[in-house]
Amino acid sequence: MRKLSIIRILEYYDVPQLFIAADIIGVHYLCMLYDVEADGELKVIGVATSTDRLNDFIKGHVDLLSMFREPEIEGSLYHIELNEGVVTANPLYGELEHFMLPDEGYFFDDSLNEDEEMLARSVTANKPII
Repeated sequence: MRKLSIIRILEYYDVPQLFIAADIIGVHYLCMLYDVEADGELKVIGVATSTDRLNDFIKGHVDLLSMFREPEIEGSLYHIELNEGVVTANPLYGELEHFMLPDEGYFFDDSLNEDEEMLARSVTANKPII
């Protein structure tokens, strides 16, 4: 079990639908709500991803389905639990069920302007981009 912190909510409708979380060592997780139980329990899946691939998703270059169907590393899918403000990730063994997956063709687009993008890349690389 890994404890996560939500760092950005991408889609919100009554509850977070799509969000980015990170663990204590800086691994990023793209998390998606796929169901709400009758008792209000949120069913969320997450995929650990590199900063580069996450940025590609945020800029609209990679669709949401591809993020979950084609993770960068085997074993990087998780059940995400949200309990009283505490977010945890537990490994998901086996393949994702069809009903857990998003529809094909959902592209998120939150492109930064050129200056903001260069700043973000220089911070990530820890050196100036020339």
